[in-house]
Amino acid sequence: MKKQLMNILICPFDKYADLDLIEFETNNSNVNSGILYCTKCIRYYPIINGIPIMVPDNQRNLIYEYNFLSKWTNKIPEKIKSNSMPFNINQIHSELS
Repeated sequence: MKKQLMNILICPFDKYADLDLIEFETNNSNVNSGILYCTKCIRYYPIINGIPIMVPDNQRNLIYEYNFLSKWTNKIPEKIKSNSMPFNINQIHSELS
């Protein structure tokens, strides 16, 4: 995802435009892996292979996101691990263990 997209991306849930970008893996002005985080509704949206996955809650894939979150767990802020929507890594880990 090109960083300049931050100027036009909005949260699909509440239409909030001030998303936080948490970068895990970048290449110049491109984010290959990371998270977009809406501070208003506390939802996160993963950026996987340069693509922001910004779909409604009911279309999100728990296992796919768990694998992503597990890979980057050491770079994910605690607020996302413990308090995010529609699910968070701490919740997913306890459900799948």
